[in-house]
Amino acid sequence: MCLPLQAAPPVPVTAVAAHPGTRTLAAASNGSLYLLHDQGDITDIVRYDQPKATAIAFRPDGKQLALACGAPGQRGVVLVYALPGLQLTQTLPLHRDLIHGLAYSPDGKQLATSSYDRTIVLMETGSYKQLQVFKEHSDAVYGLAWKPDGSRLASVSADRTVKIWEPATGKKVLTLSDATDWLYAVAWSADGKQLAAGGVDKSIRTWSMEKDAGTLMQSTFAHEKGIVQLVYSDGLLYSLGEEGAIKAWDAGKLVEKQVYQQPVLTAACLAMLPLQAEKPAKLIVGYFQGNLHLVDGKTGNVVAQPLPELFPLKKVTTPSLSRCHATVVNTPVTLAGTITQPGSTHYHRVVLKAGDELGMQVQPVAGSKLEPLLELYDDKGEELCSSTVQLGYRCQKPGDYSLAIRDRDYRGGDAFKYRLQLGPIPVITSHFPLEVQAGVESNIHVQGVHLQGIKQVKVKPDQRANSYSMPIPWPTSSNTMKLPNIRVTPLPVRHLKTSTQGELDKSSAGQGCIEHAGDEHDWQFTAQRGQWLVIELHAARLGSDLDSAIEIHDAQGKPVERAVLSTLARTYITLRDRDANDSGLRLENWSGFALNDYLYAGTELIKLRDIPKGPDEDCKFWTLAGKRTGFLGTTPRAQPLGGPIYKVQVHPPGTALPRTGFPTFQIFYRNDDGGNSFGKDSYLLFDPPADGTYHLRISDAEQRGGPRMAYAVTLRSPQPSYSIDFSPKQPKLFQNAAQALNVTVHRLDGFTGPIDLKLEGVDPSLKASLSRVQDDEESAIIALEPVSHAPPSMALKPFKLIASAMIEGKTVTREVMSQAPQIIAPGDIVTSVEGDSVQLKPGGTTQITARIERRNNFKGRVPLEVKGLPYGVQVIDVGLNGILIIEAETQRTFTLKAEPWVKPQQIPIVVVAKREGKGTEHGARTIQLQVTEPAKQPRNATP
Repeated sequence: MCLPLQAAPPVPVTAVAAHPGTRTLAAASNGSLYLLHDQGDITDIVRYDQPKATAIAFRPDGKQLALACGAPGQRGVVLVYALPGLQLTQTLPLHRDLIHGLAYSPDGKQLATSSYDRTIVLMETGSYKQLQVFKEHSDAVYGLAWKPDGSRLASVSADRTVKIWEPATGKKVLTLSDATDWLYAVAWSADGKQLAAGGVDKSIRTWSMEKDAGTLMQSTFAHEKGIVQLVYSDGLLYSLGEEGAIKAWDAGKLVEKQVYQQPVLTAACLAMLPLQAEKPAKLIVGYFQGNLHLVDGKTGNVVAQPLPELFPLKKVTTPSLSRCHATVVNTPVTLAGTITQPGSTHYHRVVLKAGDELGMQVQPVAGSKLEPLLELYDDKGEELCSSTVQLGYRCQKPGDYSLAIRDRDYRGGDAFKYRLQLGPIPVITSHFPLEVQAGVESNIHVQGVHLQGIKQVKVKPDQRANSYSMPIPWPTSSNTMKLPNIRVTPLPVRHLKTSTQGELDKSSAGQGCIEHAGDEHDWQFTAQRGQWLVIELHAARLGSDLDSAIEIHDAQGKPVERAVLSTLARTYITLRDRDANDSGLRLENWSGFALNDYLYAGTELIKLRDIPKGPDEDCKFWTLAGKRTGFLGTTPRAQPLGGPIYKVQVHPPGTALPRTGFPTFQIFYRNDDGGNSFGKDSYLLFDPPADGTYHLRISDAEQRGGPRMAYAVTLRSPQPSYSIDFSPKQPKLFQNAAQALNVTVHRLDGFTGPIDLKLEGVDPSLKASLSRVQDDEESAIIALEPVSHAPPSMALKPFKLIASAMIEGKTVTREVMSQAPQIIAPGDIVTSVEGDSVQLKPGGTTQITARIERRNNFKGRVPLEVKGLPYGVQVIDVGLNGILIIEAETQRTFTLKAEPWVKPQQIPIVVVAKREGKGTEHGARTIQLQVTEPAKQPRNATP
């Protein structure tokens, strides 16, 4: 699992920590404290003026970090930093010798430290007042661990004992004396029922803990030398030995499950990121040689090596906002800056000689909203190349070159941070082909900079039944290289017969590259009427610069019509221009408009989701992943102020429309951006109007060309399916209050049916509703709430979201795991509603009365929101500020109205009160909304 040994810094990496919620990592080495993203990219660095760092701990809310450091025999100090940003807020001299144990309580309100001076200090994290000092150990205290419910604190010492303390009273409640030598490490299991300890005698011992008694369960010789660290995670117990080896153990049986080999480097410290949803478990390992590795918890492979740092860091405090005034930077360097103003671009100048190769790479920054775009210019201002994330350039002539970095949509603000590396970074600028056949050895031709003379890479991917993506298998190790993906297909791969023409069918995949500006590739295929086809391009998703556009023509070369639009009304965009991501458009007039009406704007067909309730509101349209949805393959575009908007009716292709004085429009089988998860890659669902030969035309939307404009194209039968997710993954529920879990669906290949939702494995302290994602909908809620009088708890069982849908006569299920939910004490608001259910007829109305109780001297106004309402049901008596309970009131009655086409259904809804200033939400208990009668008229169907 080890990368080649690099030059060691003066001192090792001596402390590491990980925060599971924010996926933030921290490491201390050589007087520097590093914050890292969970992919291994360094996001912040600060210096500390102490000779040695011994421990790091994150406060459970992720807003604070404590660093233990000091000098042996002289002092033990805790430095407290605010997050994000690593702002030093406190320097706490607590001990007369080094601090070895450092741990926040599970509620984050207390911080415990233990020292070589034989004492344990417990302090309050708000005032930093010392609450307790424990002095009963007779030798150095090396390790601390809080029981997950916060009721007990365990400590281990060179006096060979484990002691259990009651923090609230300062009382020692138990001493475990089974060890035969010094103890260095201690850990509690997630359920608080098991305690593990280890030390100089090379053994791990586990005790069964009940109340204030401990029974020795297991003892095993675990390492060649003493055990210095223990961590419970994902049902396993991880151990680190003084010889530097890391092992994983079955937590219950204490049976060795995996050994992480260390042939060259010697591990000094260990932390864990647990398995979370799609994110794998990772070990964060610091080494005596100065390296820091992120290790895949399942395979043991090193996935990132953030330290030692390759490039010095330079903070951009006064950015150059024009190319002409760009400041020269010396490479290699890492530039850290923030694009604070919308519309701004930061410029950096580099001086290159002929033949110089420059790699440029943007590292992710935790919490940053920046979607970066890099552009390189010559001394005349001509753009040489551009890309997201990384660029590579080989200098043709000496001179000054300007590198620009900006947000792709020209946004800005304090959260738009970047870290830009410039230097000898290996970058693959283009590769071909983008797709290879599974089980067949193929050559991938690559171009780029700092590639060590490598021009092609052999690949023989695993044989699988379905297509998948994999990174190019690079023959040499490099911790800075971001490898592009290739797509692996079970089908044979075809290339163009000529430079621009080829043949395609469902038994093969196609490859091409738009080499010349203005080129259009023509792929011929046959199709039968009534047999739908999916046409899908992979280009930008595999690192290509192609912004693809596809269009289907018939055998005579004419575009194939998909629909005809007749105009029913016309209006205009007012107020300001709108971009493609905007879900709303301000219209001059919407008289006669109804929910689900189609509107045609420029070249995009959009669908009305919400009608304004007043003159200062936008018309809202259907969205997906925060971007307006274009129907019938149309692509959302920027819409100008004053641009015409037409209310239209959709007709089948070939329909003869009467002349009305309004314009008519044709929609062809054409697509630019495929929508959610496709990015700039194209996607079409094709319903052949007749048996025969058709032509797929592929081009670049901006009529560009070059070696970086490769693509892979697939023609296949539709495979209707869906994926599902929910948030928050770790619910924090106020006592006697419901929380709405927001479930989102990504529908694939035309699947539009309903999806049933339920939670499985819910802790007995909680109860959950059933729910459903209705036809065509992309979201729903599931209500989760504590049972009556459930006490606050820090360690409830995780649960599983199970989704179920009927697709082509088969039940298709999807599952997503949560993190362990929490019940917390009521906050400033307690919300309640009258009744357990409300009934509503299509076209009718009903009322709900919500009440609030203000607590903790909170006296402000309280906005209300109803979560989970099905589409077509809305609150109609809202003011400019929505549903509001003003300062002098404690209740509000409001009205729900259902459109006539709303289908009969029963669905959970939650009335949520919002605490302004703190941003907390306080839900009332769940009520059931029952739509009781069949719809009186059909809802406008999606074509």
